[in-house]
Amino acid sequence: GVSIDKEWLVDVIDVFFLRKVRSNTHSEYLIDNIQYLIDNNQYRKNNIGGTGISKSRIDDYKTCIRLTDEFSKQTRKKYKVKDISEVFSREFERWFVEVKGLTLNYAKRNLNVIKAACNEAQINGIEISLSLSRISTATTKNEYVIYLNETDLKKIQNKEFDNQRLNNAKKWILLGCQLGQRGEDLLRLNESYITEYNGKKYFEFIQEKTSKPIKIPIHDEISKILETGFPYKVSLPKFNEAIHDVCELAEINEETE
Repeated sequence: GVSIDKEWLVDVIDVFFLRKVRSNTHSEYLIDNIQYLIDNNQYRKNNIGGTGISKSRIDDYKTCIRLTDEFSKQTRKKYKVKDISEVFSREFERWFVEVKGLTLNYAKRNLNVIKAACNEAQINGIEISLSLSRISTATTKNEYVIYLNETDLKKIQNKEFDNQRLNNAKKWILLGCQLGQRGEDLLRLNESYITEYNGKKYFEFIQEKTSKPIKIPIHDEISKILETGFPYKVSLPKFNEAIHDVCELAEINEETE
């Protein structure tokens, strides 16, 4: 959202060489600057040429604040923007993987948010680390892709549960595998997203992350899943937990790396 022009260049150089007095109204602390991204999200440019960022992206910022605060308490240090260096990123990644038991890719996703907050802070006259640009946020390639094949889906389809939560999750799993949408888009679907053109029914909606319009034909397999009605809405974390329970009880238990 910044015009890269002569005035901008002069301003950045003045800040870098400390010729310019920093604003006293803008915080130097990292978490405050991530919050600044959230509070001013409607003015930020997005990837589709407009302004404003998606709810899922804002949720990523909020999660990053929570995890960064947890890391800060673990290290007993309140981080300023100028502390965000290559050394910080290595310690952050190590904590993510070895202490939290989370993936390196997830650590890099959060580092991407942290870098964005630091770059925005620099625009606001806050000093940044000279090694900020050296922090890598490139994700690592996942060699092992875990998926449900047709045999697995048949096992889920044929398994009857005496538990409303599991039956609901079962329906979402089968529907999700037919529609191929992200969890956030899948779990908000209901009857109001069904439209009809020339006698054929479709799911029609705007993807939350990409803002792309989507139209998916409702074929026979989807119609069978929805014969007894739509599954009720659940949160994404609860759905992810339920997937494990449904698959375990459906005896999908092959060891997978």
